[in-house]
Amino acid sequence: MATADLIVNVNRGLDRIKNHIRGAGTPLTNPANIIDGIRDLLNTIRVTLQNITVERDQYQNLLNDENGRIENLRNELRNTRNQFFRSERLLEESRAQMQRSEQTYKNTYWGLRENWQLAQDRK
Repeated sequence: MATADLIVNVNRGLDRIKNHIRGAGTPLTNPANIIDGIRDLLNTIRVTLQNITVERDQYQNLLNDENGRIENLRNELRNTRNQFFRSERLLEESRAQMQRSEQTYKNTYWGLRENWQLAQDRK
């Protein structure tokens, strides 16, 4: 039974007790039975709300876990992106150094070649 229906039944029972006390409507032979019924309905509502609270807490824990995973993935993505940029920068520096080394090699080679040619011409 839905919680709203239980509350409606509690309200109906309270109205019957109130009318009995006022002397209105049909007199009750045993109002204690209605009070016991109301108590049972209130206990059912309490248990239902406890179950809802437990379920809500479980969903909240799941949500917190997923949010933690999302945060971890964001951090991992940021770290991977930073590592990629560092690697790209190192690659560019290596290319530039290789080009400088290649130019130094060429300059040295042609310098030695010129010196060799001068030595050959002096013979």
